[in-house]
Amino acid sequence: MNSSKLHINDLPILEKLYLIGMTKLEAISIIHAEIYFLSYKDRKAIRDYVEYFGESYRDRKTNLIYQTKRLTYFQALSKNCT
Repeated sequence: MNSSKLHINDLPILEKLYLIGMTKLEAISIIHAEIYFLSYKDRKAIRDYVEYFGESYRDRKTNLIYQTKRLTYFQALSKNCT
């Protein structure tokens, strides 16, 4: 994953990772692993959601999972860095 694929909401996380001394490549790798990697549990939640609401809602649920992961990771990072 390169930096052009990052979402605008990833920038605060990226800045925090820079502050603790990570390089750009390390920070992007961590963001990819922590946020954009969908676990089996996440994929099951998406499948269940699509089964109930229909295929057109797949992106909505995926983005909701990404947002939740972003918020959780940012809060954990903020708590540990201060």
